[in-house]
Amino acid sequence: MEIKVNHLGYTYNNKTKLKEEVLKDINLEIKDNTIIGIIGSKASGKTTLAKVLALQKLPTDGEIQMGTITVGQKNDRDMIKNLKQQIGFIDEYYYESFIYDTVYNEIEYMLNTHEYVTLNHEKRIKDSLKIVGLSMELLNRHVSTLSQGEKKKLMLAKMLSYNPKIIIIDEPSLDLDKHSQNELIKLLKMMQLRYHKTIILFSSDTDFINRLAEYVYVIENGTVKEQGEKYEIFKNGDLEALDLPLITSFIKLARLKKHAKIEYRDDIYDLMKDVYRSVR
Repeated sequence: MEIKVNHLGYTYNNKTKLKEEVLKDINLEIKDNTIIGIIGSKASGKTTLAKVLALQKLPTDGEIQMGTITVGQKNDRDMIKNLKQQIGFIDEYYYESFIYDTVYNEIEYMLNTHEYVTLNHEKRIKDSLKIVGLSMELLNRHVSTLSQGEKKKLMLAKMLSYNPKIIIIDEPSLDLDKHSQNELIKLLKMMQLRYHKTIILFSSDTDFINRLAEYVYVIENGTVKEQGEKYEIFKNGDLEALDLPLITSFIKLARLKKHAKIEYRDDIYDLMKDVYRSVR
């Protein structure tokens, strides 16, 4: 599903003396079946933007066009409810959303909440686990006994159970070790390529975004400061408080100090091949 955001704004406590403008004049264009990175430091407004795009909050200014449907300040409640069925959202504090004891009950609850019609609930639940690479042996396990990586996979399984078109994740790499991050990256790429999902990732982790995103928006002080293809953003962009991806820093240094003829990459193995060719 294609998404267009036009002059979007969000103000907390709007129309009160305590109002606080967090987002202003945000413009985005997200094509169908792409992986987009939206990066920013803490308090940049990216988490609020994630919740607005996930329709957890509705814009106080501007509008969001999702497919043929436009979301603004005044909306039909049923329209918003139906549109939410097309969106899967994993919050930064995703672990607080688990309310049932077992993995099975967590996914079943999501199916029921989204009123997903299926002839066989149990098969749908098992298929969702299988897609994200979790063992069937976990079905009756208590959620609290899962690792952080397994919990994040469970959140993805819960989303996939009702088959949303759009997946939005706030801080996807948070609390994950390198192995779990690598597994999540493979999983998200598979969701895009095999299941044609549109994926929007919000993060301050530029290394993670560099490995996945095709196009990057930089948000600062509640507005879009820069946007472009990821290589251009990380090569030439002004990221302020954010660090460059480590692989980008290495390439920049090698080109500057050693005049190495290597291209900007997002994969370490491709970079190693370039380095080998450049020193032969």
